[in-house]
Amino acid sequence: MKRLFGITALMAVSSLMAQELPILPMGIKFDFAAINFNQQDAVQLMSNRAKSARVILTGENHFYSKFNSLAEYRFLRMMHENAGVRNFVIELSPTRAYFMERYFTKEDSVAKMYLMASSSKHYMNLFDSIAIWNRALPASEKIKVHGLDVERFYDMSVLWLYDILKRRGLPPAELAAGVYLARNAANTILTDGISNFYDDEGSSSDVESDIASSDEFNGSTADTAIVVADSVLYVRPKVSNRNTPISVDREFDPMIESRPEAVESENIAYLVNWLKEYGAADGPFVDSSKAWKNWLGSDYNEYVKVYRQLKEWQQWEALDNTAQQYTWREEHMYRNMVALLNNNSQDKFYGQFGRCHTSLVKQQQDCGWFEYNSMLTRLRTRYFQDDTSVLSIGIFYVKDKDSDGDICAENLSNNSVINAEVKALYESIDNNMMLYDLKAGDSQLKELPKKFSFVLVHDYTNEDDEDEDGPWDVENIALGSRYVSIGANQLFIPQMMTSPMVQHFADNQYTVSNPSLFSYQLFQLAVHSSNANLMIGTGGKSKDIFSGENGERLNFRARTFTVDLQYHSNNENRWVIGIGGRAWYQIQNIKYTPPTLNMLNPRPDGNQTIQSREWMPAGYLSIERRLIDQISLTMNIGYRKDMSSGKWYYKDTGLPYYGKKSIGGDMSSIFAELGIHINLIKDEE
Repeated sequence: MKRLFGITALMAVSSLMAQELPILPMGIKFDFAAINFNQQDAVQLMSNRAKSARVILTGENHFYSKFNSLAEYRFLRMMHENAGVRNFVIELSPTRAYFMERYFTKEDSVAKMYLMASSSKHYMNLFDSIAIWNRALPASEKIKVHGLDVERFYDMSVLWLYDILKRRGLPPAELAAGVYLARNAANTILTDGISNFYDDEGSSSDVESDIASSDEFNGSTADTAIVVADSVLYVRPKVSNRNTPISVDREFDPMIESRPEAVESENIAYLVNWLKEYGAADGPFVDSSKAWKNWLGSDYNEYVKVYRQLKEWQQWEALDNTAQQYTWREEHMYRNMVALLNNNSQDKFYGQFGRCHTSLVKQQQDCGWFEYNSMLTRLRTRYFQDDTSVLSIGIFYVKDKDSDGDICAENLSNNSVINAEVKALYESIDNNMMLYDLKAGDSQLKELPKKFSFVLVHDYTNEDDEDEDGPWDVENIALGSRYVSIGANQLFIPQMMTSPMVQHFADNQYTVSNPSLFSYQLFQLAVHSSNANLMIGTGGKSKDIFSGENGERLNFRARTFTVDLQYHSNNENRWVIGIGGRAWYQIQNIKYTPPTLNMLNPRPDGNQTIQSREWMPAGYLSIERRLIDQISLTMNIGYRKDMSSGKWYYKDTGLPYYGKKSIGGDMSSIFAELGIHINLIKDEE
């Protein structure tokens, strides 16, 4: 009895000792909304560590999507700007990555609509934010998106199939059934998905307008944009060519077919089975699928990717909730990541995955009841075989402390230790975020450092403060890609007149002034696009080049008209560098005013004006600095080439001056231009 009591007491003491909270490393404050975000100590610490890594992953709990989407954006930009990351890997299939990159690279309304139909508002906000930022980057710095995961969701692959099929028009009769299946499935995904997207705001009217405003549903292309292929049994009524939105329902002929029911997985499975028999890209039916291949033509290779993704989804469903499914998925992501690393030997990669995929050691019950090595564990142990080429940042949420938790140690026997470590992290946070370096030597943490390099602990009680209705950091991105500006430039040239003209007047006893640095104003109206500007301008100069006794003088005057075409890096940056060409047309006048004779005849009839008309091509380097969205400072440095004959004519009669001999005029020269422009920004609707 005494022995039993002693054992019980010993176990109780051991349990209490195990629950004693460990000493944490020094926490560093971290704020996503900090004005000087990249100068934060936490950012500098992570960035310095990330510079030696090729794969950097943050690990999230998927439940907290509002915070996670913001975190993913902040970390992506941080790693891009501080660690040289140019590749964004996602815990989704290559299909999703394909449409994300299409949307991130250009204003692709189709890709945006497909993403909206399969994403929450929080993640669409993430996509919008990345798109605005990424389009403003130079080509060499733009983000590439890579999907590593198996195809776990059919929606985007069905939409990609639809995107391919609609290019081909009407199919042969023997293929119409499969095209009909794909069309109906895609349209149900689109209409239901976008309806669900707007349900959060209770705005059903936005659904139709959003679909109708896209290129897919624009009235001018309604006959071919939505419907991939009508059934060969009927002809759908023609839709007039108009710009008013059309309803998605117009696609279905109520006399022939009813509106499809919600697409369930068995309907998609039926579509996949049809493709495996009549549109097979591999397997026993590939020889009998030649009609499908011939019909797709140049789009067939793209179709093969979609076909394999849909087969992959079918395999995922068949392995549901099995140990094989878990290990297959991790190995699949690992092999895709290895292929990227091998094909891009100098590149770095960032992504935000579920926390169980970012552990540096074997998983046990983190994401299910199976024991397996995560993708990052496989990279660390099998590919890199070191601890510096991968970086894992675990994200923890204070709200998790109210649940049973989902963080386990390498061995189940260490659960009490790791739970005490996590509890200590939770209790260190009070309405803020803190970053902990788990590799620091000033802590008693034993288990968490095996799994992560850093831990970001976030008090999620004020989650609404961390999210916004629109894209993040828009205030830090310059104005949009299309706008109009008006500006005033001061043009500087090294000399006003050519030496032959100065000599001509000297030969006639007139010593004229010829400033070694001459300037005049040029006013411009400009239309700007993402990488080019078109500008028209006008200006003038007037100067007395000779003043004699009794009011005698020579006045040089010119009117200038210009047309410029500029190509530049990107007008959404604060600094814009480009090259420009200018067509320069000038009308020059020299007016002679004779001297005053006496008080009764102060200005005799002797005024004469000679004139020349000439044009000059010019090329220049342009630098623009955006002070704020509405105001820009510009500087142009270039060279202009005089193309005139140097001949002048009397303005009133048109008769040649000086016997049609050349006396020169303006001159070929370098020039510099300083300007200020007011940007007239049109708000995006």
